[in-house]
Amino acid sequence: MTGGADPGCRKCMEWDHAKQDRGTFEHVQRLISLRKEHKLLANDGTFTFMPAEINEDCIAYTKSDGEKTIVIILNAADKNVVYPLPFNLKGKKITDIWQDQEFAADSDDIGVELNPLGFSILQF
Repeated sequence: MTGGADPGCRKCMEWDHAKQDRGTFEHVQRLISLRKEHKLLANDGTFTFMPAEINEDCIAYTKSDGEKTIVIILNAADKNVVYPLPFNLKGKKITDIWQDQEFAADSDDIGVELNPLGFSILQF
């Protein structure tokens, strides 16, 4: 759907797979799957925006239920950035749920590298 001006705003769904944006479709399908798998991404938990002063190129927020926390970081810039995590995570297991990777924090200062217009979804 192009979402163009009237009458294009009422245009029907493009059913021909060859004309669809399959990359966006698969991306959204994966996000929906993660939302179903990780209840904090749905309605459970407390939603909190991270302070903009941490990195002015990024928008970040957390969802937490007291036991687990998920941090979603979005790079709004067209350049690589490092987003410093303002949490004491030393010795904790961190899971990048988008990349399906786990790692342990080995220091107090952890930064997440983000590609231009990229994002990260971390759970700890």
